[in-house]
Amino acid sequence: FFFPVFKQYITERAQFLVRSVPEFNHFWAARDNKPTNAWYYGWKARWAHRLGSATQSIIELDREKWATSENIAKHYDVLHEVLSEIGFLEPNPDFDPNVEWSAALESPTRPRE
Repeated sequence: FFFPVFKQYITERAQFLVRSVPEFNHFWAARDNKPTNAWYYGWKARWAHRLGSATQSIIELDREKWATSENIAKHYDVLHEVLSEIGFLEPNPDFDPNVEWSAALESPTRPRE
């Protein structure tokens, strides 16, 4: 399984760590606590055997900017509307959001283990 690690992600996390932990505040102090390219490439070389890296594409950057809670909620609202219009979704009159799902999904005929 390969999960790409982008340079921007690594440098942002390193910068957050340095700013958050007082013991690390001396790192990159001359650069406003921002990691240098030399630091990143050294980190990458040290962890190359455990992590993969990739260049983030334009579409991934756009997706990252688009993925706000408002946009995601709108996406699911539109998806629900479209699926309802084509008859894919049928309302369940027995649905109660206050019922625990794990109990509601258990089959009454299936023996419990």
